[in-house]
Amino acid sequence: MSPLSAQQNFQSLSLKDLLEARDLYHWHLSNKANVVGTAAGLYLIRKSEPWPSDHAAAKEDSAPHAKGIRTFDNSEVRAYSWPAIIVLVRDWVDATEFGHGKLDPDHMVPRTLYMPDGRAVPVCLCGCGASDEARRERVVRYALACDVYRGWLSTDR
Repeated sequence: MSPLSAQQNFQSLSLKDLLEARDLYHWHLSNKANVVGTAAGLYLIRKSEPWPSDHAAAKEDSAPHAKGIRTFDNSEVRAYSWPAIIVLVRDWVDATEFGHGKLDPDHMVPRTLYMPDGRAVPVCLCGCGASDEARRERVVRYALACDVYRGWLSTDR
């Protein structure tokens, strides 16, 4: 790779680099609308995405489309995954939803974090929001726990 190339070599990032970037940007990222946490790790790739050897064939067959939510369930670390800051978001919002009177573009999580010394660190967004059913169960459990704590658990609810 040429030293004048705009392309980044993320593979050369160490764990120390990731932790430094996370420490530097954690507060900034945590103040975004849907962000619930940050972590350092390897970039998660959706299981449905083709491997690089299959990528050329997949490009010819399909038009560009939204990839959808990335979660821990539907993604994996692959041999070519690079080091990254993992940003956990409550609700997955497609990039097209930002701006034009929809959502404030200031709340969009950047794809890359730039360090003061010029290093660039990639960001991997991962949705961690619960499904509606799981959310309902959590609310019921919380309400039940509150009722037991208050001492007025009734059986007729």
